[in-house]
Amino acid sequence: MSERPATLKGLRPVLTEVERDGVWMLTDEGARCAGIVVAFTGRRGGLSAGPFASLNLSGAVGDDPSAVAANRRRVASALGVDPAGLCLLRQVHGRRVVAAAGSSGAEADGCYATAPGVTPGVLSADCAPI
Repeated sequence: MSERPATLKGLRPVLTEVERDGVWMLTDEGARCAGIVVAFTGRRGGLSAGPFASLNLSGAVGDDPSAVAANRRRVASALGVDPAGLCLLRQVHGRRVVAAAGSSGAEADGCYATAPGVTPGVLSADCAPI
C-alpha cells in the first residue's frame, strides 16, 4: 500500500452536513483544505419532480433530462467544480474500476481521476459507495 501524500497524513475524515447554493450534502472540510473534494449528496436541493424529487443526478431512471442537467450543474456549483468535468458513473456490484474521463454514464464499481478538472462521482441507490 502506498503512503498518503504529506498533506493528508494523519487526516481523519469528519463529515459535516452543509448547504451550499441550495444543495444539501455531507462534506469533509478537512479534505477540502487539502485540495480534495469529498461529498455525499442526498435528495434535497434539486429541481426534479415526482418520484425523482428533488436532487436526482441519474439520467438513466426516466427523469426529465433538463432537470437532471440542472441538478448536476447545481451540485457542481455547490462543490466549486466545473460542471463539464463532472463524471458520474453508475455503480454496479463487481470489481471494475475505471478512470473518469469527463463524461458520465459508465458502469463500474468505482472510478478515479488522473487529470486536473475532472471530478469523479458515483451514482448509487441503496448501497454506499466506497
